Amino acid sequence: DTRNLVVQICGSCPEKLAQATTALLDAYSRTGMLPAGIDLNLGCPQECAQREGFGAFLVENNASAAFSCLSSMRNAIDTYPYRKTSNSIIPSLSAKIRLLDSGIDDN
Repeated sequence: DTRNLVVQICGSCPEKLAQATTALLDAYSRTGMLPAGIDLNLGCPQECAQREGFGAFLVENNASAAFSCLSSMRNAIDTYPYRKTSNSIIPSLSAKIRLLDSGIDDN
């Protein structure tokens, strides 16, 4: 049952995130159950996120790119050729953010 499942992905390239969103929908669609939502991680404060430019560092360093990422994911969700599934929902789109005092959190 995926009615309460939200799948989180991360990245900084709108095209790749749109492809990942579609691939995720394809994978779950084959099971007959779509997730309730797809979430873009815009809150990761770890060093790997800083190195790769995703998570909290994408928002901090390039808010317009974060917006483009979310827009491309929204478009992928909105244009996906949904089949009738047992839960017949269109997944929501969300973005996780984290408010930190400052710096990198590797805990």
